Amino acid sequence: MEKAIGILIPIENDYVESPNIIYSDELNSICFLTDDEKYGRITFDKLDSLKVCRGEYIPYEYDWKEDEPYFWVYKIENSKWLKERYEYEKKHYEDCYGFGGDINEMLTDFSHYLFKFHDEFIEVISRGFWFEKNEKTLVNRPLSDNHPALKLNSDKNEIININGTNCKIVRNELSIQEIKANSEFHQQRLFEFYKEDSNNKYSEIFTLFIFQRNQETNSCLSGFFGKEIFVKKGIMTIEEIKPFLEKEIV
Repeated sequence: MEKAIGILIPIENDYVESPNIIYSDELNSICFLTDDEKYGRITFDKLDSLKVCRGEYIPYEYDWKEDEPYFWVYKIENSKWLKERYEYEKKHYEDCYGFGGDINEMLTDFSHYLFKFHDEFIEVISRGFWFEKNEKTLVNRPLSDNHPALKLNSDKNEIININGTNCKIVRNELSIQEIKANSEFHQQRLFEFYKEDSNNKYSEIFTLFIFQRNQETNSCLSGFFGKEIFVKKGIMTIEEIKPFLEKEIV
């Protein structure tokens, strides 16, 4: 049975105002007024599908209890829509999914989300989502500083030498506890790795992402174009990543 499970996020929407839904090649988002008259935005990690429906009541079983907080974001368990989308992608694109990615990530890492507004709800299938809040409207605005989709903006840099070549490691400045908590919503960057060329310039080669799979923290070492190099339960250390750097930097 499909069932809606409430997700608590640190932003509440205004339950009267309708949202703006932006669907474009540049940035897909839901922009809305918050309950304290500021501006919120939801963006997505690997958006697959989006639909908007009118209605006051969400069309899924939901056991709300009086002592529960107010929810306007939900995850749909046992989603039929997610299964349909997976079967479609597998049938048509399995051999060319995500530039060499694994089609089965739709079953292991994607979710069916629902965002409830006044007399309408927005349903999304994606790997995750992130939330922003600002004093000014976020419609068609760049992502906020430290958004997990952006490159790390950190002074925590370290230079190590791999096979005679300098490698710069950029670290996320948040604590491991914060990164793990944030990865419940959207994969997080823990490290970025850059190698120095003959002109003393650095180019990115790897990123280590932290994400949740089956309610467990996982690490994914990805190449420059996002292809998975190695996935491990738990959080990978620099020492565990060095063999991959040594293979890449020759």
